[in-house]
Amino acid sequence: MDPATEWEALSREVSRDRRRGKRVNLRFVIEVSGFNRFGLLFAETTETDNISESGCRFKLKELASCGDVIAIKLLTHRGKEHGAGRAELFQIVWRGKEEGNWVVGALKLRDDKFWEVHFPPRNPPDSSE
Repeated sequence: MDPATEWEALSREVSRDRRRGKRVNLRFVIEVSGFNRFGLLFAETTETDNISESGCRFKLKELASCGDVIAIKLLTHRGKEHGAGRAELFQIVWRGKEEGNWVVGALKLRDDKFWEVHFPPRNPPDSSE
């Protein structure tokens, strides 16, 4: 393979969207619970910054590490449980610091519908075809 072709392939790979699904900027009030770094149970009410079929992004005051499994429960805007109030398990896949809080990306561990939202297809058909 000549170097020009190799760079073209690498360039396409880097620019490709690797997310499992489209992100939607929706705010849901959620309760996040899990175990902190001292092994103590925590529960914190926060809201999502964005969601996808397979995950979400939100802020936490509690320090959570990559790989931690947490439970997320949907709440109404008044802080009460939404619907059946069941929690879904997520795994933290990245975190960063922003304005004194931890910004967390979490991936849903089961393939259940959780957000009660219809998501756009990952790769819409190309209209030029």
